[in-house]
Amino acid sequence: MKAHRNKCAKEQVECPFGSNACIVTRSNVENHKKECEFRPYTCEYCGTEGTFASITGQENFKFYQLLEGWHYDECEKFPVDCPHGCGEKGIKCKDLKIHRCPLQPADCPFTHMGCVVKTSQREMDAHCRDNMQDHLLMMARSLQELSDKNKDLVQKNEELTSKNEALSRKVEDIDKEMLQKYETLGGKINHLDERFSRRYEDLGTED
Repeated sequence: MKAHRNKCAKEQVECPFGSNACIVTRSNVENHKKECEFRPYTCEYCGTEGTFASITGQENFKFYQLLEGWHYDECEKFPVDCPHGCGEKGIKCKDLKIHRCPLQPADCPFTHMGCVVKTSQREMDAHCRDNMQDHLLMMARSLQELSDKNKDLVQKNEELTSKNEALSRKVEDIDKEMLQKYETLGGKINHLDERFSRRYEDLGTED
């Protein structure tokens, strides 16, 4: 019986890749080596090594839901189609940011002046051409606002300069006043010192 079990084609055996989750029969070992989601696998785009499931994240594998994520989601060289639908295919993920897609949504160059239009790169030239007068009016308003703000800043600067000069003069007046009081106080102290000295001498003479 033991000898039969060691050869039985239907007996369950360990997964050759060490997975406890796989159910493998002896007769299916060779096929399992080719199909096991935990078999060694190398990313064909960047060379990163892992298991087939962790690299590809194929949804048709039963342990897909156990994966926290898969390599293809973060592989910088994984080829993708343009997300904006221009038709270009096989773009490396890392190159998506520099892909100049004519259908990519873009803000109008006059956004900072008030234009709220957002359209594709392909249609932006036509938008700018057809709305030149509106954009010039926006530019004129923006320049006027900047001019008004500049005038306000100049006026506030002049007011602050005037206040600063007034404070400087007040500080100078206080310094002069304090100096005069110091000199007056010094004179009084000298006068008292002389009086005390003479009084001390007079007391010594009386003795």
